[in-house]
Amino acid sequence: MLGAVSDTLTDAGHDVTVLMPVIDFKQENKTAMKSTKKIIKVPPGQDTSTTIAAMEKFMTQMWTSDNSNPLFMAFHAPAMSAIFASQCRKVLEDKELLERLKAENFDLAITEPFDTCAYGE
Repeated sequence: MLGAVSDTLTDAGHDVTVLMPVIDFKQENKTAMKSTKKIIKVPPGQDTSTTIAAMEKFMTQMWTSDNSNPLFMAFHAPAMSAIFASQCRKVLEDKELLERLKAENFDLAITEPFDTCAYGE
């Protein structure tokens, strides 16, 4: 959803930068963004990569199944939470990245509603 927002702002003439913490390398280039070109990708940390590899079947099903069984997601929710927390720590502990973002002096930041990492620790 935020890919469309990014493109709308870019198309309106705004200078848009997207911070993309990558959780799964296989999904890294699957964005809906067409006109937004300034993307800062943060590769997954080792903990994240290890967990994703162990959950490969689930990760495939997450993007392809209808998820009509509530137990499907509930069963995997703790691992998904750990993945997001691990990648969040990687972003927040990257001092060079944080300084780069501060130096940009952004007017506005928009974050995915399901990911609380942007709000800090």
